[in-house]
Amino acid sequence: MLHTSESFPQINQDLEQNVLKRMPKDLDFSLKALKTDELPCRQSKFLIPPSKVNTLSLETMEILNTLNLNQQSRTPKSSEDILNSVSAREKYQDLLDPMRKLPLPYKYKRLLTLHEYIDTTIHNATLRNLPTAFENIKQAIESTYSNTFELEQLQKIIFLCPHFYTLAWEIDEDKEKLLITIPESETFSLSSIHNRNNELFKELIKLTKRYHNSHLASLIPKVHFDPDVAMTWHSSFAIHDVPDVNLAELPEKKTLESPIVTKVSVGKQLRAIRLVQLCGILQGIFEDVKTPSIFMKSLLKKIEAEKGKNEDPMLLENDVVELCEIFHTWISIIKTGSGDVVRINKQLDFSQKTAAGKIKEKYN
Repeated sequence: MLHTSESFPQINQDLEQNVLKRMPKDLDFSLKALKTDELPCRQSKFLIPPSKVNTLSLETMEILNTLNLNQQSRTPKSSEDILNSVSAREKYQDLLDPMRKLPLPYKYKRLLTLHEYIDTTIHNATLRNLPTAFENIKQAIESTYSNTFELEQLQKIIFLCPHFYTLAWEIDEDKEKLLITIPESETFSLSSIHNRNNELFKELIKLTKRYHNSHLASLIPKVHFDPDVAMTWHSSFAIHDVPDVNLAELPEKKTLESPIVTKVSVGKQLRAIRLVQLCGILQGIFEDVKTPSIFMKSLLKKIEAEKGKNEDPMLLENDVVELCEIFHTWISIIKTGSGDVVRINKQLDFSQKTAAGKIKEKYN
């Protein structure tokens, strides 16, 4: 028996509704064929006025032109400059420090960090009965901390804090080695490293303040600025351009002589070291003053303050007189009615290295 669609009217009705619900395949009735101009324009209800651009002043235009010129004339850095530049961590390290304090020049910061490495390495080597010669300490620091360690850096630390280390030459396997020891090694601890590092930090701050005060004195008009109150240096002070720390003299190498001769040579050696250090102190004192002349009494007080300890004024005066005899073209004493005046020839190209050589020749 064959059934037709007329026998089932409900099925016919459902089929007609499904056909109406389906989207027409004819493109004329498709939504994709609708033109944009046939759609209702909703934007016509909201009229947006055109944006108005204000004209810039002449002063602003000049600033923008200057910035553009600087940007165009900027030369790209070479790979060598990038490698030798200061890292971002080192540059902004003071901002991460929870204790706010005066910042140091980059070269002084590196010296401060290196001092902590030296003390820690010598302390660990002493506990393990390992050699503390310079070459051994240098190798340990460079392999442990990936930080270069040169003899000149040790001399800079000793110049600021002479009591930190004791240096002595020794012969080991027919080779001369510079032995480095810490005088208070028996009572040395980790807190001692921290205290010694703070002491070096104070000396570096004192040295930076001296250059800062000299800079302020050269400004016209005069500027009264206290870095301890502001906890920063004056904005015009180029902190990273300050001179480096002077080098302390190394002890003389041992010679196979009689004990009496050796005792005399040690006395001469100490005298030479004292005079060489005085040359560096005098250079620093006269850099801070505009005039190249200072009364002897005032100069002795300044020398005593730089050394940080009380000394016999007559002994200091004898040291100055002896330097005048050795370097008569650089330093001299002028007799006046108000007292002796010490005068420095600032135009003379005087180097501490040359002075050390000349003083050694006298005491050899």
